[in-house]
Amino acid sequence: KIYSEGIKKFKLKKAKVFIEHAKGYVPLGKPSIIIAVSCKHRSEAYKLSRYLIEQIKIRAPIWKKEYYKNQKSEWLKGTSIRIK
Repeated sequence: KIYSEGIKKFKLKKAKVFIEHAKGYVPLGKPSIIIAVSCKHRSEAYKLSRYLIEQIKIRAPIWKKEYYKNQKSEWLKGTSIRIK
């Protein structure tokens, strides 16, 4: 859905996209998401990839637990999986 919205928003016809998000524990400093975008012009690819990552961060039901140097940890607020 986010992909379709981005294609419509930027009026792209031949963009190709690959997105994969890690599941489970991701070590500090390691990537948790890969987004690859192919478009006719790189400026279009940059716009679409930025839109995709920002929308995923806002809307995808992803939760994460942060661990701190003082041995404490906390779950950060996630996005609900309920459809609005």
